[in-house]
Amino acid sequence: MRRVLVATCLLASVAALPATVSAASGLRGIMKTWRSHQRTTEAMLTGRTGFDPAAIRQMLQRYADEAGQIATASTGQSAEARDIRARFAAFQADARAAQAASDTPQRLKPSFRQVMSDCQSCHDLYKD
Repeated sequence: MRRVLVATCLLASVAALPATVSAASGLRGIMKTWRSHQRTTEAMLTGRTGFDPAAIRQMLQRYADEAGQIATASTGQSAEARDIRARFAAFQADARAAQAASDTPQRLKPSFRQVMSDCQSCHDLYKD
């Protein structure tokens, strides 16, 4: 009986592995894109490149959309899953607030700082 239980557990963990790896690699891809958008936005906010409010709004819309998708996809009931959902929901709300303030660099800076603070707090806790 014990062998059957161990075999069943091993089979279940191996069967779940592709979904876990796929989700992790998908999340990594999103984060890589977000990092690229962060760098682009920071270049605009520091004057290294011209400020383009339409491009900023588009990037922030992508942040909000993908954060919502991640929060929705996190269906676990553990404390960590609930925390991740809450963090991505807050990130989504902050990205939308930054989007609403994206008409000038002066208005965008504090809101964008909050979005980046959301990113950093999650990375600090979950270590990438």
